[in-house]
Amino acid sequence: MKPLVKFSVIIFFLLAVGCSTPFVAAPTSAPTETVTSTSTPTPTQTATATPTKTRFPTQTPVVKLGETHVINEGGFSVRVPISYASQINEREVFISDLEGALVISFASIGSTSSEEEIIDEYLNALARRSDGEFEKTPAEPVTVDGLEGMAFDLTGSFAGSPLQGKTFIVPRDSNRFLFALGMSNIAEDETAWEEQGIKVFEAIVESIEFFEPESTGNCPIATDPTYGYTMENAIRVGDGGELFGGPARERTYLDNLRGPSGEPLSYERTGSLNYEDTILDEYVITSLGTSTKLYIDIYKFEALKAPAGFTCAGSFDLQP
Repeated sequence: MKPLVKFSVIIFFLLAVGCSTPFVAAPTSAPTETVTSTSTPTPTQTATATPTKTRFPTQTPVVKLGETHVINEGGFSVRVPISYASQINEREVFISDLEGALVISFASIGSTSSEEEIIDEYLNALARRSDGEFEKTPAEPVTVDGLEGMAFDLTGSFAGSPLQGKTFIVPRDSNRFLFALGMSNIAEDETAWEEQGIKVFEAIVESIEFFEPESTGNCPIATDPTYGYTMENAIRVGDGGELFGGPARERTYLDNLRGPSGEPLSYERTGSLNYEDTILDEYVITSLGTSTKLYIDIYKFEALKAPAGFTCAGSFDLQP
């Protein structure tokens, strides 16, 4: 099978690394015993036995789940299938089979958009990055650990390979959601998702439990929506008086910054601007195909935060 291209985390996305597959092959039909009679026919009517049907599980692979993994900042726990590869961080879980032909991810995300808008944003971003396309069916209800959301069946392509899968989103509160995406490469087996992938996906979803996420305090988020977005309220990393100190502190701050779901960012300095009694550096931050402009001051220092709409990988370790 031509596997889906192995791809690293972009927003909340899929990690395809190798591990063995825990599926058990579906049973085959039992052979029918043939009996040949050599006796002389008699007028007595001979009853023909009607073979009984043997009941086998219908297209249900055995999915053995391992230990529970707790995603503290994401506010949920999940069990990963035994022998599957997984990567887990503060808000996300990425799972894949041996060939990367089945990939599944769950992520706790913050957004002010509607559920379907969030789904479309993520699918469009993934399609752009993979030169692919996704088509989703009309929404259907889904329930995860007692919370209701909306789900969509998916078809399309990823990096040249046809795919089939499912995505859903479940609101935790007014601006916090659990987002899920699972998909199989069906290039050589058109039934890969229907007979195997969806079973694994559903087994994992059944294991999910929600709880209130822990706040580690390592990544304070600005409550002022102008923080970092305006010159008046620039991000003040300080130490611009030291030789090359300011630019290095900018990079340290930006390298620690993450997107709303913890996804890595790219950034580019586009120039410097005089503002009142200081000089500001202007950066364009790119994530999920969208760009945001932030202003940073290397000549002054204030306690550092992540701007609204961002998170961070850990604490901001810069001191005055």
